[in-house]
Amino acid sequence: MADDWLRARAALEGWFAVAVAALVVLAGVGAWAAYGAYVAPGTTVEERTVDEWRVTGGFDHRATVTPPADGTAFEPGSSVENRSLYITTIMPELEGSFTLGYRGEGPATVRLDERVRIRSVAASSGGEEQTVYWQRSRALESGSVTLRPGGRLQVPFALNVSRTAADAEAVNERLQSPGQVRVDVVVDVVVDRQNGPAQSLTFTLPIRTESGIYRVESGGGRETFSRSETVAVPNDPGPLRLLGGPLLAAVATVGAVGLATARRRGLIALSARERAWLDYRDDRDEFDEWIATIRLPPEARELPVADAGSLADLVDVAIDTESAVLESPDSRRYHVVDDGYRYTYEAPTEPGAGAGAELAQQPRAEPEPAPESED
Repeated sequence: MADDWLRARAALEGWFAVAVAALVVLAGVGAWAAYGAYVAPGTTVEERTVDEWRVTGGFDHRATVTPPADGTAFEPGSSVENRSLYITTIMPELEGSFTLGYRGEGPATVRLDERVRIRSVAASSGGEEQTVYWQRSRALESGSVTLRPGGRLQVPFALNVSRTAADAEAVNERLQSPGQVRVDVVVDVVVDRQNGPAQSLTFTLPIRTESGIYRVESGGGRETFSRSETVAVPNDPGPLRLLGGPLLAAVATVGAVGLATARRRGLIALSARERAWLDYRDDRDEFDEWIATIRLPPEARELPVADAGSLADLVDVAIDTESAVLESPDSRRYHVVDDGYRYTYEAPTEPGAGAGAELAQQPRAEPEPAPESED
């Protein structure tokens, strides 16, 4: 653990300027984030709907059964309502009403024109009208009214479908028109509001005549209008920038100041003793496979001694002489014995160790071998 702390201090000493610069940059980033979160969060341009309103229109219709219905399933004088099919002979006149609803903010002025439109058209194979040979319209009802939000306007209409279709067929014959007769109840609506321009809408109730019957298709619908504006919305910095920015700036600033103070007080740089110990521990780990723990015999202690400057130097001697490095089990002394010489290296004292540790490294007298007993 002590060795790891020494290595960390050595690395910090070598990279001190880089570490301080990185902390300063982090402090700047944190300050910038805090400034953006609290002082100038900025804005984002968005499209927002500032006005929205809706118009709905629908048709209700009915027909009164006439006396020719005697003896049929329909009772004369009764009414049938909102059917998709009516019988022309006993229900020749179609009555009903158009209902307009308004929802929005503020009142609206509604102008309504109701008419019957009769046309002769050519239909495509898909049933879509393409060519109009002739057309005429007849006004029914019209008027103008101011509606409040949620208000409704109802306008009646009445149309003798049997007579209208007969007159249209007669015109077709006189003009020799190849088109088919189309009858519609059309309602043109203009809605004028204070907020924004007036809007025009058209609602149509199609009536299709066939042999002996006429069909009333669905009409009406809904239209929604809206008005948008470009607005600048303040950005929401979120908790990450609100808390993380100041915290990062504070931690990085304290770290940079702390490193500078520690260096000024000499708490980072390694002493000569610490550096020597760290160099020794690095060599010991690197050359562990060359080292064996063996007690030197007394004869080896009598050999001439040559001191090595480092454990690495002693390992170089062992490699050159093809010998092993011998570590004394009682002290941090290392030896290489070769050709009548003893090459020795004594490890430095561990930093922080007291006098007892230094005494423990002093060489001890090797015990004499016990004499052999004589029988």
